[in-house]
Amino acid sequence: MTGCDILALIILIVVGLFVGIGLPCAIISEKREFNNGICPICGKAFEKVDGTNMSYYWDGHNMQIHGKSENASISSRLLTVMEGLLNEDKLREVFPIKYDENGNEVPFMVRIYGEGYGVGIQKCGGSYIQKNNHFRVFDIKINDFWLEWDNVLDICSKLGLDVVYDYGEMTLAEAEEFVKNGFFSPIAENKELKAEGLVLRPLVQFTNRMGERVMVKIKTCDYKK
Repeated sequence: MTGCDILALIILIVVGLFVGIGLPCAIISEKREFNNGICPICGKAFEKVDGTNMSYYWDGHNMQIHGKSENASISSRLLTVMEGLLNEDKLREVFPIKYDENGNEVPFMVRIYGEGYGVGIQKCGGSYIQKNNHFRVFDIKINDFWLEWDNVLDICSKLGLDVVYDYGEMTLAEAEEFVKNGFFSPIAENKELKAEGLVLRPLVQFTNRMGERVMVKIKTCDYKK
């Protein structure tokens, strides 16, 4: 695929998000088949957990734990859980310090993003976990690069971290219908807890003019009658 082909594909996807046109399914995903050979936007669908955004930062020397912002307050219970899930020794094994040909340290920053959830977090927190908190990864960024999901899975496996539930590939219409019909959270202790929704990530990553990745969040509450 040439640079022009990639640019054309990105333009088609962006237009498709706003006007609902179909895209050739063979271009988006070789795994999907449709009768007319055309499908709407295709993406990876993940459970949207009703919790609080959390992250680990690692620069090769020090591990930091942050909330939605670097200055956000974090509950002591959740902080204790996250400190127990990951430590500097584990991070050092997976992301060791590297040096250039002159012996100078090559600076880097790893950011592991996820959702903290459980009792005391949001109204439904106790339905996820009645007596504790937990953390699930949904993204990893190394320097300025967001990792592909397969790489996220590989790193989390090495670090011993759980990830958000993956529902596989869906079209935008399929994801909307799935949420509209309602579904239960597969990670909750309370098996009757309705999931908050889905996050749909296009199989071909693209950004807006600000350089921000474009994703679709579909919330169950938007379809309540």
